[in-house]
Amino acid sequence: MIDVFHVKNQINSKQKLYYCERSHTLPSSDILSLISNKHTVILQYRGVLDTIVSIIDHMDRAPSKPWGVNAEYYWKNLTYDEKVQDLIIQYVPFHLTFIQGWLAASKHMNVRWIKYDDYIFNKSKCIQQALKDYDLKFPDTYSNLNKKQENFNIGIKGRGRNKITKKHQEKIIELINEMDYLNQDLLSYL
Repeated sequence: MIDVFHVKNQINSKQKLYYCERSHTLPSSDILSLISNKHTVILQYRGVLDTIVSIIDHMDRAPSKPWGVNAEYYWKNLTYDEKVQDLIIQYVPFHLTFIQGWLAASKHMNVRWIKYDDYIFNKSKCIQQALKDYDLKFPDTYSNLNKKQENFNIGIKGRGRNKITKKHQEKIIELINEMDYLNQDLLSYL
């Protein structure tokens, strides 16, 4: 989670320095203390069902990451349903906590939400829309973002509903309902 501190890109506009970062960081109090009211957090999110299917695709190719301690030793021996079950236990609580935390933080700071599905099909438009209030001149390379292939991501909306069994979907919905103790309508992030 510490990767929030690694600056990946800088865009310079009128002597102002902008930092862009990609991270899966939970909005803990120490992280939030680093974000002032002059910052904008751009948060890309994806529905939990499609995320689970994407993680399975990823872990089938590289089981040692991103989710699952020691997964490289057992992942290849699991059935698809067992992989889904493993991620319901290990990943879904993180996903829900991530969404909950940033929803709560967005009440006190500038958080702009970008749907993964929108981003994957029109990256440059999403980035420019998210940063519309800033005087930024985007390099020409930003117009080529839409042509870039994402690592391991097929990027098809709705695969989770089709590939995850109804039984597992019901477990996920039950977990969402149990964890929505802040009444944030987490089912809308299914």
